[in-house]
Amino acid sequence: MIAPTPHRRPTLLRTHMLHVHYLVHNAFLGIAAFTLAAAGLVFAPQAAGQATSGSFSVGQRLSREQVQALGKLQQVEIDGRPFQVLSTGTAANGLPLTTLINRSGVIGQTYHELVIANQPTANVRQRAAAALTGAQVKYYDQTDITIARFPALAQAITALTRTRAALPEAKVGLPITFEKPRLR
Repeated sequence: MIAPTPHRRPTLLRTHMLHVHYLVHNAFLGIAAFTLAAAGLVFAPQAAGQATSGSFSVGQRLSREQVQALGKLQQVEIDGRPFQVLSTGTAANGLPLTTLINRSGVIGQTYHELVIANQPTANVRQRAAAALTGAQVKYYDQTDITIARFPALAQAITALTRTRAALPEAKVGLPITFEKPRLR
């Protein structure tokens, strides 16, 4: 058996810290993915001011030519990343839905849900109420998670910025799904 040496401990500690970060990050994304999966992932592209040709699915990668063939699409920026809006409408379950194309040409979708984690819901109610105006808000006190669903993507993007300013210590995100959930 090799005795632990001082130069090995930081590596083990760093590995442990990365593992914990990975678990927390994946738990946050897992909650968002579960929420999206529970809401239903069936959608039909609806024109946002123009007709879209063909059928698109979440996770599908479009070539540069295919994206260009769609014409001029509305541009949005979420967390500093550019997206093109392919369509906006209502999902089969009645929830507002926006289908996006990322810089790599991969199709994703969002239900305009702002997820706030690692923050007691009482703090969210008190400090971020103005940012969540116009949303349907669900508070999960036992897990310190708040989910706010907005009728339009632009409202959700604005609320993302305002909520991060009001609650800088919270983890705040606007989940976009780029792959269909599957059983493992």
